[in-house]
Amino acid sequence: MAKKKLKTAFEPLVFEMKENGITDIKARHLELYKSAIFGVNHAIENNLDTVHVHTLVPQGLDVYIDKDNYRTMLDNLLKYYINIEDYEMCNVVTDVINKLK
Repeated sequence: MAKKKLKTAFEPLVFEMKENGITDIKARHLELYKSAIFGVNHAIENNLDTVHVHTLVPQGLDVYIDKDNYRTMLDNLLKYYINIEDYEMCNVVTDVINKLK
């Protein structure tokens, strides 16, 4: 079976957690959020039912987002970016949400 040719490229974020794991996540949460947004955008553009957005190492934990959760995740991140007044990212998230319609 031939592999489906994707319209866009996306590589999951490989997040190396140190001994203070949760502190690392909190310190780099914006990086994780952006990876999730761009991963969902990739999934929408390529009509994927799920997208692999992060890998946490050395734990070997892979994070996926299912199609049923794309909108909820994007809505939550839009609220977050509005709250911190990052309007550039608000525009990015809104553009991805509009692709769902």
